[in-house]
Amino acid sequence: MNPFRLIVDAFAASEFGEGPSYAEITVDHAFIERLVRLSRVCFDNSLESVAVAEAPERWGNEEDIRIHGSSLRVWGDDFWFEAHPKYADYNVETRGMSVVTLKNIAEAGADADAPDDCFKWSNGTLYFTGNPDSVSDLIDMIEDKEAEPGCCCSECGDINTEAH
Repeated sequence: MNPFRLIVDAFAASEFGEGPSYAEITVDHAFIERLVRLSRVCFDNSLESVAVAEAPERWGNEEDIRIHGSSLRVWGDDFWFEAHPKYADYNVETRGMSVVTLKNIAEAGADADAPDDCFKWSNGTLYFTGNPDSVSDLIDMIEDKEAEPGCCCSECGDINTEAH
């Protein structure tokens, strides 16, 4: 399996909170195997969920919201990332997705059609929103942002790392 970038819809878990619009995750064999192991821990031990200290590579608006305390939560076959904006009493989260579905998509690769309409490949990046009607909007937002000229690096939090 070739490593790839996964962009996932994200949100504030509060009606009045400010949250990121996406998170970026690097998916490789080790990440998939970790998800599978954590899911198996839930099933083998009759646990509702497990959480481990792990963060996506980037949260959208991370610097503005001052996100910290990220964790990876696995709930049976589903997983998502969650974190806390500094000085806030709510969480921000990525949209939850199936471990098995992501594993199957990752193993099939970018040349294969995703079996779920909530996932879509574009330019070697996999996008997931949880709603098939909004996945194209997420792709447009990220690809438009990456096409913008100017500073585009991990130092400033922008997702286009090609410019430097």
